[in-house]
Parts: sequence; C-alpha cells; structure tokens
Amino acid sequence: MSSVVDEVSSGPKPALGFLASPAARSLIGGLAAAAAWLAVAALITYWPDKPDSDWDYTDDLAALCGALAIALALAVFAGVWFAGLQRARRLAPWLVALALFLAAWEAVTAKLGWLPLPFFPPPQAILEVVIDDRARLGACIFASFRLLATGYFLGAAVGFVTGVAIGWSRLANYWIHPILRFIGPLPATAWLPLAFFIFPSSYSASIFLIALATGFPVTVLTWSGVAGVNIGCEPALPGAQSGHSCGNAACLCRPVHGPRHFVRGSRCCGNAGRKGGSRLVPAMGAGLGRLR
Repeated sequence: MSSVVDEVSSGPKPALGFLASPAARSLIGGLAAAAAWLAVAALITYWPDKPDSDWDYTDDLAALCGALAIALALAVFAGVWFAGLQRARRLAPWLVALALFLAAWEAVTAKLGWLPLPFFPPPQAILEVVIDDRARLGACIFASFRLLATGYFLGAAVGFVTGVAIGWSRLANYWIHPILRFIGPLPATAWLPLAFFIFPSSYSASIFLIALATGFPVTVLTWSGVAGVNIGCEPALPGAQSGHSCGNAACLCRPVHGPRHFVRGSRCCGNAGRKGGSRLVPAMGAGLGRLR
C-alpha cells in the first residue's frame, strides 16, 4: 500500500522539477517579455494616432518594438542551449515593466492626447529627435561630458590631495579645516554670483562649480580614511594623536575605507553634474542644457 502511494506521489515531480529549474524560469520570463514588446508593437501599429498629428516615426517605433520582441525570443531559445544566457532571466520582469510603461506612455500621449504638448511628447517624437538631430545631440552630449569630466577629475584630484594633507599633517589640518567648515555646507548655487564675477567665461565657471561640488566630499572622505589608518599601528612620529595619521608612510597603502571612497566618488560625479554644471551649461555654446 505504501509503495503505491509513493509511486502516485512521485509521479508529477519530474514536471514540477522542470518548471522549477533555472532554464524553465528563463524560458517563461523571456517569452513573457517578448510577448509584452510584441503587444506594444501591435498597439502602436493598429491604434491610430490622434487627429492632426504629424509624427513620421510611428511605424519605425512599432518596427523597433517588434524587432526587440524577436530578439528577446531568439535570446530565450538560445539560452536553452547556452547556460550563460540564462542569467539574463533576472532582467525579464524589468523588460515587461518597461513594455507596459511604453504602452501607457504611447496611449496617453500619441493615441488619446491626454497630456499636453510640448511638455509630454510621445515616444515617436523622441525617436524623431534622436534620428533627425543626431549630429547636434552627439555634439551636445560630448560637450556636457567633457565639462563634467574636467570638473569632476579636477575636483577629485584637489580633494584627494587636500584630504591626505589634512589627515597626514596637523599643520595642514589647523589651517584648512576651518576653511572647509566654512565653505563646505554652502550649496553650489550660492557660488553663482561669485563664479560669474571672477571667471571670464561660463565654461570655466561651470568647471569651478563642478570641481567644488566634487572636491568637498572627496576631501572629507579622504581625510577620514587617512586619519583612520592609525588603528592598530604604532605612531612613527612623536605626538601623533587620534584624528591624524600615525606618520608611517606604509600605513597610507592600507585599504582603509576604500570601497566607501569608490561608492561616494561615483555619487559625487552625479551630484556635481546636477548641482554644478547644469546651472551654467545653457549659457555655453553647446551642451544638453541647450536642447529645449
């Protein structure tokens, strides 16, 4: 009797085991994402745009969504034979969510016209700008990236050197620390009048604001890291106290607060671009701020 029960209970396990396998989950999630993008392509194609609309790239947007659906389906079936592609199954929910977002965006702008233009353009209008104005868009992206990179690396370099000096030398800490406490809490917008008055061009003023927004957090974090290397070390300089380095040059190579510096440094880049360069880029000859 018990053997019969065991045979019956063990019957559906192979099917359930296949559905619970990573390959099956990858197949189901990928096919769901492909079906979602195929539905978006059908919505864009068979639902006519609102009257008096002159968007020329509606069919191109539908073809792009259909091509993405085909590519996802091919990637899913290729993942059955290639285990490396099965790791992409984690992206399937996001791909479905992006498809639903694009469908809702298309419906409320191009099809129903619930959102006013030009504040809420449809997706095909964005595609039209990307294709027709690609030369200008590329030049503006390059100009903004050059501005951000110049200010960020300049501010990071100055902030790193200043942080090491404050954490290493008590004399540098005595003179620089009060200045940091004074100018650090000031937002980048507070320096706009001074930047316009001192610097000869808006480009140099933008670099100053980006470098300032980057340099202060890098200085504070580097100072904190250098000041913490005396943990577990014997002071090599007489009179070394807590809050300063032990004076041993070899200790500066210890990985103290290393990952935190990399994480905060990446945040400084976004913070600098948002608070610094975005204030003055529209006044320059090129940049993303001029695309309006």
